[in-house]
Amino acid sequence: MSGFLGVTAPAVNKWENNNNLPDIALIAPIARLLGISTDTLLSFKDELTKDEINVFIKKLNQDLENGGYDAAFRSAQKRIFEFPNCEKLAWETSAILDSGRFMHDVADSDSYDSRLSIGTQWH
Repeated sequence: MSGFLGVTAPAVNKWENNNNLPDIALIAPIARLLGISTDTLLSFKDELTKDEINVFIKKLNQDLENGGYDAAFRSAQKRIFEFPNCEKLAWETSAILDSGRFMHDVADSDSYDSRLSIGTQWH
């Protein structure tokens, strides 16, 4: 990627590790290089409504019951990445999955602790 953008590999590494941000003039070229829109690159999405969050939480509970914890976690992770600035979604999703770990006897449930913390980007 760095060669196409005219920047150094260490610069890209800093972006990837959230230690630095690319120059704003590189946003469009990065999006083109990745084959995505600038809105997608910048995670720009409108806020979810309360009703949209409730529908997702209902589906998340069904996923926990039917598909297991890992499938529900992956679904939640995808939704959080789509709407990274929606704190209500992150909080409610974390609460459901945190309690779900214990209700569904998830093996190695402690491994999810850091990923379920609000503000951790759900890695």
